Amino acid sequence: MVMIQYEDGRLRVFQSALYCTTSTVMQMSNAVVVIDPTWLPEEVQAIRQYVDTILNGRELYLVFTHNDFDHILGAGAFPEATTIATQTFATCTKKEQVLQEISAFDNTFYLQRPYQVQYPDIHLPIQVDGQELHLEDRTLQFYLAPGHTADGLFIVDKTAGLLVAGDYFSNVEFPFIEDSYSAYVKTVEKAMQLFQQSDLTMLIPGHGHLAKTREEAELRMLFAHDYLQRLPHADEALANQLRETFPFYDAMKKTHQKNIVKAQNERQATN
Repeated sequence: MVMIQYEDGRLRVFQSALYCTTSTVMQMSNAVVVIDPTWLPEEVQAIRQYVDTILNGRELYLVFTHNDFDHILGAGAFPEATTIATQTFATCTKKEQVLQEISAFDNTFYLQRPYQVQYPDIHLPIQVDGQELHLEDRTLQFYLAPGHTADGLFIVDKTAGLLVAGDYFSNVEFPFIEDSYSAYVKTVEKAMQLFQQSDLTMLIPGHGHLAKTREEAELRMLFAHDYLQRLPHADEALANQLRETFPFYDAMKKTHQKNIVKAQNERQATN
């Protein structure tokens, strides 16, 4: 059974059975925008079927917040879409590695997909903060968001008051730093600034539940910022806080330890 986490007249957020991963579909008057369609074949198929029922001749866009394999493995189900991601995503030198991760996942669970699995070619690469896609009734803005990965991307719809954040600001995960500690700090501060300067009221993370109010979104940002500030000097108190906050902490605690090492190494390198 495919889960719909949230829906209003122009926005639907799907939630996968795996890792509370979200896939977002946005409707504009002349376009449909799909963000990170994922995980299981029937889940991707449900997103595709929904898009087919609402597309009605409109332009189809497919946006990727980053190139972790779970965020791109549904790309092949939307071959006609105009694709959007960061320039770093487009020029990634580890494309084959990402495809191997998808293959390993599907082989492990005996999954077959009714579409070709491929690393997406990007038609509209995002190179600078504030780059825009002008649609008939609204404009999407894009912001570079490195830190979790080097190729991260934020999508902002000011008309809807919405930030689609990729793998940031989850309520089921603490920050996962796969790229750079310092870049992660700057990206969190960028998101905080976006909320302060714009009339944004909702936030969709890549994993977990959307924040439906400005207050909830800002609390998640403050938590991430506090976590990052404490990370280089992390002690058992921080680990205990994570354990109390996140039900699946035991499955993620190795990531917390890796975060500590990354933060400490970057701090030492700059001293």
